[in-house]
Amino acid sequence: MKIETKSPASRDDRAAPFPVDQREAAYDSLFQHSLDCVKLVDTDGSLRRINQCGCDSLEVKSPDMVVGQCYFEFWSGHDIEKARAAAAQADDSGSGRFTGIYTSPSGRVSCWDEMITATYGEDGSQSGYLIISRNVTETYQLLTQQRALAEISAAALEVEDFGAFLQLLTETVAKTLGLPMTKVLEITEDRNLLLLRAGIGWEDGLVGKAKVGTERDSQAGYTLLSDKPVIVDDLTTETRFTGPQLLRQHKVRSGLSVIIPGERGAPYGVLGVHTNTLRKFDEYDIDFIQAVANTISARWRQECFDRDQQTLVREMAHRAGNMFQIAGSLFRQSFDVLEDVETAKQSFSDRLDAMARSCSSIARGGFKKIAIRSLAEDTLSPFGDLISISGRDFDVPGDLAFDLGLVWHELATNSAKYGALHTLDGEVKLSWKLDRDGADRYLSILWQDTSPSAGTPATGTGFGTQLISQLVELKYRGAVEISDHPAYACKLRIRLP
Repeated sequence: MKIETKSPASRDDRAAPFPVDQREAAYDSLFQHSLDCVKLVDTDGSLRRINQCGCDSLEVKSPDMVVGQCYFEFWSGHDIEKARAAAAQADDSGSGRFTGIYTSPSGRVSCWDEMITATYGEDGSQSGYLIISRNVTETYQLLTQQRALAEISAAALEVEDFGAFLQLLTETVAKTLGLPMTKVLEITEDRNLLLLRAGIGWEDGLVGKAKVGTERDSQAGYTLLSDKPVIVDDLTTETRFTGPQLLRQHKVRSGLSVIIPGERGAPYGVLGVHTNTLRKFDEYDIDFIQAVANTISARWRQECFDRDQQTLVREMAHRAGNMFQIAGSLFRQSFDVLEDVETAKQSFSDRLDAMARSCSSIARGGFKKIAIRSLAEDTLSPFGDLISISGRDFDVPGDLAFDLGLVWHELATNSAKYGALHTLDGEVKLSWKLDRDGADRYLSILWQDTSPSAGTPATGTGFGTQLISQLVELKYRGAVEISDHPAYACKLRIRLP
C-alpha cells in the first residue's frame, strides 16, 4: 500500500511506494498532534477518520458519532458547491482549496480554510482525500466587518436621505453577519416607544409603523436601561425579559442589541440583530455592531446640526424683523415722552443694550430655550450684585426669554431711577416659581424694591409700564399686579406654552 498525490504532469511520475506501516504512523502522528482539524474522506465524501480538533468543531464527543457521514453535507448553501469544486480540483491536480462558513449545532459560526489533497492506493487509483482544515474565523470576521464598516461609513457621507441610509445599513449588517433580521429602533418624541425606523427580515408593512415599548420587558427597553450591549442566547429561555410581540411573532431565538447614542447624552435608539436559529455572538460581533451604532449616531448628529442650522437661519430672520420693529417702537416712545434729548438718547441706548443681552443669552441656546437664571443674570448684569436673584432654574422658550429680558430691564430701570438702585437705601429682589393649574403650567415672577421712594412715581415715564402690560397681558394673556405698600412690588403671572 502507498499514498500518492496525482500529478498534473503524468501518473507515471508517481512517488515511490510508501510502506503501509510508515503511512499509518504518519497519519497517527498528524491526527494526534495537529492543532488543525484533520480528516480522511473516501472518494464519495464519506468521513473515514477525524481528529479531536475536528470533533470539537463539529461539537461531538467522539469520532464514532460522525464517521460515515458525508463531508460535503457539513456545509450549507454555496459552500457545498465550493467544497465539491475543490475536491474535483484535487482529482485533477492533486490538491484543491476553498474557504467555507460552518454553523455548529449550537449556532456558533466559524470560518475554515480547507486544504483538500487526493490520496492514492498502491495500485495508483485514488482512495480518497486528506483534508486539513484551519480555523480562520478571527481573520475572516475582522476583514469582513472592516469592509462592511467602510461601506457603511461611505454611505453615511454619500446617501442624502437619512431613512435610505438606515435601510442600506441594516441590509449591509445582515449580510455581513449572515443574519436574517436587523433593525434600527428610533425613540419617539414622548420617549415612551421605539419605532421600527429601518430593518430587514420583518413582515411587509412593519418598517416605519411597528413600535415596541421602552420598558424593561422588551429586549430594546432592557438595552436602554442596562446601558450596555445585550446578548440573547435563546429568547425561549430568557429570564431577564419576555421579549416584545415583534420578536415573538418572527420566532426569534438569538439576538444582540446595542444603544445608538444621540444628542446631548440622550440615546437615539437601539440597533438590533436577530435570528430564528440559535447563534453564539462573540466579542467581534459586539464590537462590529457597536461601531455601526456609533456610525448611525455620527450621521444623526449631523442631521440634527443641519436641521438646527436651518432653524437658526429662519429664527434669526424672524427675530431680526421683530427686533427692528421693537427698536422702532422703543425709539418713538423714548423721544415722544421725554423733552430732554440727552435723557431720551440714554434711555433708548439702555433699552437697546437690554435687547442685545437678551439676544445673546438666547443665541447660546440656539434660539430655542434658555435657562431662566442665566437670562436673569445676563439681563441684569449692569447692576452687579445689587439685585438678589432666586428661583428654581429651568428652561424657557426663546420668545418668552426675549420678552422677559425687556420686562426685567424696565423694572430695573424704574428701581435705578426711583428706588433702591438709585438711593441704595433698600434692596431689590427678583424671584420666580412654577405653579400648576390642572394641565397648565404658570410662571409667577415677583420683583420687590424695598426702598421707601421706589414707587414715586412707580411708572416712571409710563413707557415701561406700557411695555410690561403689552407683553404680559396682551401677548401672553397673563396678569400684572403692581403695589406700592408696604413697598414697591410687581407681580407677573404667565402661562407657559
